[in-house]
Amino acid sequence: MANAPAVDRSVPTVRLHIGDRKLTSGSGGTHNRINPCTGRADGVIPLAGEQEIDEAVRAAHEAFPVWRATAPAEKRRLLLRLADLVDENAAELARLSCIDTGMTYMPDPGLMSEWPRYYAGWTDKLSSDVVAGIAATGEFSYTIAQPYGVIGAIVTWNGPVGDIGMKVPAALAAGNTTVIKPPEITPYACELFMDLVGRAGFPSGVINLLPGNAEAGAALVAHPLVQKITFTGARPPRNASLSPAPSR
Repeated sequence: MANAPAVDRSVPTVRLHIGDRKLTSGSGGTHNRINPCTGRADGVIPLAGEQEIDEAVRAAHEAFPVWRATAPAEKRRLLLRLADLVDENAAELARLSCIDTGMTYMPDPGLMSEWPRYYAGWTDKLSSDVVAGIAATGEFSYTIAQPYGVIGAIVTWNGPVGDIGMKVPAALAAGNTTVIKPPEITPYACELFMDLVGRAGFPSGVINLLPGNAEAGAALVAHPLVQKITFTGARPPRNASLSPAPSR
């Protein structure tokens, strides 16, 4: 019987992406990451703490006026470039997603490129409108489309790259900036995503990403400069214990 082909289990170095900085350590400590496919440790993941969350939110806040003023055509170009890069790297995103989650290999990781392509088409279609008028007095009512500012995105463990694809392009197309907190247990495909963000040419601070645990998520939700949160997750069963399992 022929030998089975070698399996590529290599993983990228995970970092905290804050503006144009890429940090290999954070105040939240580290997470000894276990590969769900093998049950073996495959990396030490730096964790964002409250300090790094604050720095990332402030980086996004400082980038917001620049991104808000960026021409719709340029926003569209960047989102389409990101979609192209996702397609070009679909096999590697799928491989890393398998290592992250233990799921079955799928060549297209959650149709991720379809989301930036779709929302790229909205960059020049979010307009203000007159909604009512009173001819006798000359009064009228109108809406003004305004981006919120910094959007915090807390993504799920069982499909983080696909979740980012659903959340982040929509926020960017509307003129917002983002801080993404992926789970510390599924960091690798998200690391590649941030590499693609850099290659696409997005301005510094528009997209920030920091692996972290529940404390990092709480700091992101509570930050006064975060205007909206998009969260995918679930509450534990009513009788579930949140304490760590006892060691044996």
